[in-house]
Amino acid sequence: MTSDPGSHSTAGAYPADWNTWTRHVAIVGLLIALVVAIVLLKFALAIVVLGAILAFVLYFPARFLARRTPLSYGLSVALVFLLYLALIVAVFLTVVPPLVTGLVDLIADIGAAVEAAGQFLLDYKPGQGDFDFLLGPLSALVKAQFTAKEIQVRVDSFVSTLGGLIQAAGNIGALILKLLTLHLFALFTLLEVPKLFAGARERLSPAYRREVSILAARMSVKWTRYFWAMILFGLLVGAWNFLQLTVLGIAGAPVVGVITGLLALVPVVGPFINIFVIGIVALIQGSTTLALHPVALAALAVVINLIFVAIVAELVLPKIWGSAVSLPTIVIIPGVVIGAALLGPLGALISVPLLGFCADLVGYTIHKIRGGDPYPGQPEPVFFQGLF
Repeated sequence: MTSDPGSHSTAGAYPADWNTWTRHVAIVGLLIALVVAIVLLKFALAIVVLGAILAFVLYFPARFLARRTPLSYGLSVALVFLLYLALIVAVFLTVVPPLVTGLVDLIADIGAAVEAAGQFLLDYKPGQGDFDFLLGPLSALVKAQFTAKEIQVRVDSFVSTLGGLIQAAGNIGALILKLLTLHLFALFTLLEVPKLFAGARERLSPAYRREVSILAARMSVKWTRYFWAMILFGLLVGAWNFLQLTVLGIAGAPVVGVITGLLALVPVVGPFINIFVIGIVALIQGSTTLALHPVALAALAVVINLIFVAIVAELVLPKIWGSAVSLPTIVIIPGVVIGAALLGPLGALISVPLLGFCADLVGYTIHKIRGGDPYPGQPEPVFFQGLF
């Protein structure tokens, strides 16, 4: 009886196996394809990363609904996603219109301040005041370059152009398309989570399932703690800056509170950028309640914010990062700088949890090199089995 030449025989080599040269060519081809995929992914990296983060955040309420109600996982995902979209629309309709109005007013104030400063330098005469060493050369430079009318024309053009861009930002088709793509990616990622984890579990050798489950669970906990902590930190910073500017009588407190709250989400450098923003706003806007020179008001606002940042940096941030990723600040700061250099604000935002993942992965690898159980005494978490 003859055997089918196309069937796999356990007694000998599989007749359709590739030879060594073909395997090497295939490996090289896969590596080239991987590099090309990474290069192409760079154009959509922000959408992929933000979509994955959104899916990660929405997964937990969807899983909760699927466990505690008769709804299936798919219906739970749909309900959670609809509630999320309703919340976004409500926030947009409530917050964005006054925020845009405030930004336009702030830009107009900046334009008026620049125009007033230009006129002051045009009218300045050498020998006035204690800052003649600085104002004298600036006045000469402005007089050599501009007239009062030219300054006004340029400021009006700046205010009109920038204000128009802000007002039209919500109507830009490309932005809408990116947001739509991001949410579609997040939705389909969320729906595919069961298949992704089930497939990963099936492909893992039973001997490695416990180790990989523990590693994945540790990373999940770090990402969750980090993002919730950063959101709470952003709310704290935004609320404080809103309160500070309100007490000092500086106009635009709601707008500055929202902007600084968002900037606070950028690790390490965000709070210091906020100090600059608050100083500039105080210098330009002035106070409606305190009889202080704009320079003195800006200095006061900056000093108060510096004290706040120092307290936060000493008491709040170390606990956030320490509990989230268990890494010292001297490791986090270079990581944030590198992340920002590679991917901009997005890289700075995700660099800290990525550092935590790398630390866990390196620790796991070192334990495996030494031999033995990398997680002695730790049971397998219900990370794969308890997803739904």
